[in-house]
Amino acid sequence: MGSLDHATEEERVAIAKRNNNQQQIDPWESTIEAILDISRRAGNLALALNFILDHLKIPQPKQNNGIAYRIRSINENRMHWQKARRRPAMDLQQSLIFTT
Repeated sequence: MGSLDHATEEERVAIAKRNNNQQQIDPWESTIEAILDISRRAGNLALALNFILDHLKIPQPKQNNGIAYRIRSINENRMHWQKARRRPAMDLQQSLIFTT
């Protein structure tokens, strides 16, 4: 098989099917899923990113944009939560909002 530009539709389907099995599951995914599920069942529809970072036991000096992006990506792509900003009383803390 050559380049995807010259592949037939049948070849593209075969490539996509083969590559689908190569997706990696983030090791944090099951832990984050449990945190979000417990929070949602408790009626919490907004959850601070810091809450998840604390449950993952990530020390403050190691918390950075890359880790925040990784958590948001798991939440948005797998758990259907969305990033939002909440601003009560000048609180600029990032939150994750559950949407159905």
